[in-house]
Amino acid sequence: MATVSYGQQVSVVATSPGDPYTAIAYDPEGAAHIAWYDMEAGTIMHTWRNGDTWSTETVGHTAGTRSVSIAIDPSGNPWISYGDGLHFGNLMLAEKGTQGWNMTIVDTGGYPKTGAAIGTVAGAAAGATIGAIVCTEGGPGFMAACGIIAGATAAVPGGYAGYRAGRAIGDVGQYSSLAFDRQGVPHIAYNGGEFYDSLLYASPDPGTGEWEIVTVDDSSETGQSPSLVIDIVGNPHIAYRAGAIFPSLMYAISGNGGKTWTTTKVDTGGVTGKTGYSPSLALDTGGYPHIAYIDASTGNLRYASPAFYFGEIGKSWKSETIEHYARADPDASVSLVIDPRDRPHILYNAIYPATSDRFMVYASQQQTGWKVVVIIDADGDTGRYPSLTLNPEGIPSETYYLIDNHSLKFVYEEEIMP
Repeated sequence: MATVSYGQQVSVVATSPGDPYTAIAYDPEGAAHIAWYDMEAGTIMHTWRNGDTWSTETVGHTAGTRSVSIAIDPSGNPWISYGDGLHFGNLMLAEKGTQGWNMTIVDTGGYPKTGAAIGTVAGAAAGATIGAIVCTEGGPGFMAACGIIAGATAAVPGGYAGYRAGRAIGDVGQYSSLAFDRQGVPHIAYNGGEFYDSLLYASPDPGTGEWEIVTVDDSSETGQSPSLVIDIVGNPHIAYRAGAIFPSLMYAISGNGGKTWTTTKVDTGGVTGKTGYSPSLALDTGGYPHIAYIDASTGNLRYASPAFYFGEIGKSWKSETIEHYARADPDASVSLVIDPRDRPHILYNAIYPATSDRFMVYASQQQTGWKVVVIIDADGDTGRYPSLTLNPEGIPSETYYLIDNHSLKFVYEEEIMP
C-alpha cells in the first residue's frame, strides 16, 4: 500500500520509545506547538516550530497520565494540562513564561479517610495509615503517598488536610482538556479521579485568581475523556463519556460561564451498547456543537450533530456511522475540527482486522456524503494518539507517532483533503 498524500509536508519532529499521547495547536504567528508524553522518561514534552527547524524541551515530570492538552493564550504562549501521577496524582497546568515553565497544581488527588489503610503504595511503609505518613521521593516526578511533590519530606498530621474532604481514593486530571476564552482566561475540564469518577470544571476567579472547581456531572463512573470548547461569549461546552459497563456519549453546556450546567445524553449505543469513547467536540460558525467518537461495541466511528438548527443549543441530536472497513480502536484518540466553511474533518487511528496493522483514517464531510481516506505511512504502523488542528488559514494539520521507528511526525496539508 502506498502513502496517501494531498500536497503534504511531513516532518519528523522528535523521537522517543513508546506510543505517546499528543496534542497540537498553533500560535498567532502561525507556528505549530505539540505537547506529548514521553512514557519512557516520564516527562511531558513541548515541541515547536521555529522557522524551518523544530525544537524540543521538557515541561515537567509525571508518573503517568492518559492525556495531554495544549492551548495557546492570546500572547502566543503555550499552556499544557496533564495528570502528574498514577497514585493520588494532581491536575497540573504548565504555562510557558520568559524564564521557563511555571507550574500550577489546579486540583489535588483524593485520599481515604484519616486512619484508613492505604495498601501497598510506593512511598508508604507497609501497614501505614493516613495520618501517619511521611512523604518520600518516589522517583522523578512521582507523587509520594501523601501527595507532596516529589523530593519533599514532610509529615502529614491528621490526615489529608488541604485536600477536599469526601473524595474517594484516586487521581485527578488523568484526562483533561484545556481551552482559553476570548479574554485569555484558561478553563479546564477533567476527570474527578475517584473510583467513581466525576466530571469537573476549573477556571480562575476573575477577582482573586484562585482556581474555582465546579462539579459538572457526579453520576457513577463519568467524566472520562472530556473535550472542552469555549464559545464566543465565554460559555463552556464539554463532550465526555459516562458509565462503566454500558457507557454513553454525554454533552454538557453552561450558559453562565461554568457556574451551573445542563447535561444531555447524546448516544446510548443501545440497551447493551458501549459508545462515547474518545469524544472530540467542535463548534460550527453558528455555535452549534458537533462530536466525533467511537462505538466500542461495533468498532465504528460515529458522528453526532444537531438534529435541528434552532431552539436551545445542545438539546437535539442525530448520530450517524461513518462507514469504513477498518475497526476504530476505542482506546485510541479521535480528533475533530470544523473548518471555516463548516465542514467537519476527523482523524483517528484504526486497525485492519486481517493483519492488525495500525493506520490513520481521515474523514471529511462533503456535499455528497463522507469522504474517507486511509493514511498509510510507508515507514510503518502509526500510533494510537494522533491529533488534528487547523492552521491560521483554516487548513488541517496533524501530528502522530510512528511505532516502528519511534518518531513523532508533523503533517502540514498544503490544501484541504478532498
